[in-house]
Amino acid sequence: MLDHYEFAGDHLKDAKGYEAYGDAVEAIRAFGKEGMAAGYLDVTAWGTPEQIIEKYQKRYELLGDFDINPCFRFGGISYEEAERSMRTFAKHVVPALKDWDARKAA
Repeated sequence: MLDHYEFAGDHLKDAKGYEAYGDAVEAIRAFGKEGMAAGYLDVTAWGTPEQIIEKYQKRYELLGDFDINPCFRFGGISYEEAERSMRTFAKHVVPALKDWDARKAA
């Protein structure tokens, strides 16, 4: 994706509506593709339900309240596998997040 959209180039810096991508150029250049990929994986919630809850907990401690927008199908993942992931998330992760809301309201 970095190569396809040439995110390390200067062409987005002055493109109306894409200024934020232009701002990211320095980070991409500083960390390189591997560093950016590692950073993306660090902030993306993936893994077992327990690992996802732990990542969300760390994010909450750092940022406070935040919205989640999980993606269950990407790349070559089948619809069936994406559905299994979504159901696992709904069964194990969502109740834990709802518990956070209940504790905060108490």
